[in-house]
Parts: sequence; structure tokens; C-alpha cells
Amino acid sequence: MGEWSIEEQMSDPEHKEPFKYYTKEADPFYSTDRWRHLRTAALNRSGYMCKYCARIGIRKPADTVHHIYPRKTYPQYQWCLWNLYPVCRACHNKLEDRTNGELTDEGVALMRRLERRRAVGLE
Repeated sequence: MGEWSIEEQMSDPEHKEPFKYYTKEADPFYSTDRWRHLRTAALNRSGYMCKYCARIGIRKPADTVHHIYPRKTYPQYQWCLWNLYPVCRACHNKLEDRTNGELTDEGVALMRRLERRRAVGLE
């Protein structure tokens, strides 16, 4: 779930080096029951629709759950439902650099927006 096959990587027109995608397959976190349940809760909360596409009025199914505050930098937020953002694969690639797992500028901007919303009690 949420991982790209070699065929998908090769056919992705948005990525120039398909075999260098960052993968979470080796991370045991993503195979735990606790993560699967939390992931399902996040997807249910959004109606299984991409929240990033929804910002501009596009309805597209979400197949990935993005950690707004990345797990490796903010492990204290890895289990927080408010930190999970259901997205389609294309939007996930806009938010996170798939070659190294780091946030892109758009991912950082999303994190900053959430910071502002939490500061005023909206999240």
C-alpha cells in the first residue's frame, strides 16, 4: 500500500530517475497493526479522497497517508491523527522528495500552515 512497483516508477513522467525512489518497505513501522488502523482512520476521515487535490476543487482518491511532520524528525507526532494527511500518489510526490524522504518546499509550506492552524486552536 502506498509503495510504487518498478513498473510504476518506470512509467512515472514526473520523475527522471525512477529507480532511486525512497522506499518505506524496510521500515517495520509501516507493517504494524497500529499504523494500519491509524492509516485507515485518516483515510476514513477524508472519505478516501486526496486532501491536497481538494484544496483546488479536484476530487481524486487518496491512496497514501502523508506525515505532515515527518516521522524521522518529529517522532513524537508519528501516531497523531492530526499529523496524517491523505493524498494521492502525485500529491505525495509534491510534498515529499521520493528520492530521500525529505519534505519538498510544498511539504514544508503544508507543515507551516498546520502550525498556524494549531496555534489558533483549529487542529
